Amino acid sequence: YDYYAQNYPESLLPDSLASLSFSVINNNTADLTPPTLRDITLSASGVEAPGSIEVIMDAPDDVSGVNSAYVSFKNSETQKELSTYLYKTYFDSESHEKVEYEDGKLHGELQFNQYTATGDFTIAFVSVADTADNYLQLYGKGHSSYDYYAQNYPESLLPDSLADLSIYVHNDGKGADVSTSTNSSEFVNQVANADNNAVIVADFSSNKTLSENAFEAIKGTNKTLSLVSEGIQWEFNGTDIVNESKDIDLNVKIDYISQSGGQEAEAIKELVEDTDTVVLRFPENGVLPGKAKIRVKADYSMRKYLGVEGLNVYYFDNTENKLVPIASGITITPDYYIEFEIEHCSYYIITEGTVKTETPNPPAEDDKNDTPQPPAEDDKNDTPQPPAEDDKNDPTPPSEENEADSEDDEEALPSSQPTDPPKSPKTGEETAYHWYLLGVAALFAAYGIKYKTRNRIRP
Repeated sequence: YDYYAQNYPESLLPDSLASLSFSVINNNTADLTPPTLRDITLSASGVEAPGSIEVIMDAPDDVSGVNSAYVSFKNSETQKELSTYLYKTYFDSESHEKVEYEDGKLHGELQFNQYTATGDFTIAFVSVADTADNYLQLYGKGHSSYDYYAQNYPESLLPDSLADLSIYVHNDGKGADVSTSTNSSEFVNQVANADNNAVIVADFSSNKTLSENAFEAIKGTNKTLSLVSEGIQWEFNGTDIVNESKDIDLNVKIDYISQSGGQEAEAIKELVEDTDTVVLRFPENGVLPGKAKIRVKADYSMRKYLGVEGLNVYYFDNTENKLVPIASGITITPDYYIEFEIEHCSYYIITEGTVKTETPNPPAEDDKNDTPQPPAEDDKNDTPQPPAEDDKNDPTPPSEENEADSEDDEEALPSSQPTDPPKSPKTGEETAYHWYLLGVAALFAAYGIKYKTRNRIRP
């Protein structure tokens, strides 16, 4: 305050507010100190792009416990900065809850995509916060103001053992020719003015709408437009833009099946049953201007939940309530992404294995009343089975003209399987195919069809 009062008095609050304050009374143990940084380790000192490196931080806290941490690395030549949050917990597929990492440390992942340039990335900044919002902020040699902090605030520097921690990235690919953002006023012009074979990488974190003009700018060319953000990426090539250009919404919701809600999600749950599943809710864009490659970030939690290979992608057809296979046997890429292609937007799912693709259809209405066919010629001599127990007590009343013969008929019916198969009646064309054997009569009874006989049938 005194510094600003002497040098920048216009930046001070007015006197009536400059001393505004309040008091806090806490009868519990207060947490007044930030966490302590013990160490930062990397899963590797170098990476082949695209790829990923795990960052592990040991930073205990005395009272409330560490809540989260943040670390960034910077390439001094390209000024490209890569960063990640680190957490003590991950999503567990068994309990469907967040659980602590087994080593009790904070974990995060640095992603080096296919557009990352070759070079060294040096640690620039570290921030660790406890649950009481006490922050520890330390600077490394990758930060542009490292020398300033070294002269004026040496206590804010990372220890010497960590100050120059670095990662070497090697990329054989050509990387990005144009780096921009969908939020830039020059975005469409940058796409239009790029070479016909250019790779254009655009961040869409702050503007999730892709203009139809961007599709027109790549249509008919070999330009690749890669749209990136945290969690998901879209990639279009100009040769694939064959439909009408239009604005599309790039915002995709990603949920575990246990957390997903809505009518479509409930129908999907019935189809996948107990299979571990991730649900992707694409915006209602309908048919896309062209085929898109979709890349879904598989962080540690998702990899532990789904696995890293043998994954399958399905599209949910809500008109027929079934799943349509899109891609199978997928292996997660070296930079931990799940890749597949789509041509229209809807609900898509990623599963750890195969699932049933549709619900069983009930018989058509016309099939329900089909009369059973008489036995084939070869089947006429098959020994008939006795009627089911329930059918024995459900005889069809005899007609009046045959009422006198009913006793003889009852005597004629065998109490067990006959030793010789019955013969077809010699007269009565109407009944010729109905009474080849008594077992067929039982079958008719099962279908609820009752027949009255005019002629006596002898076994």
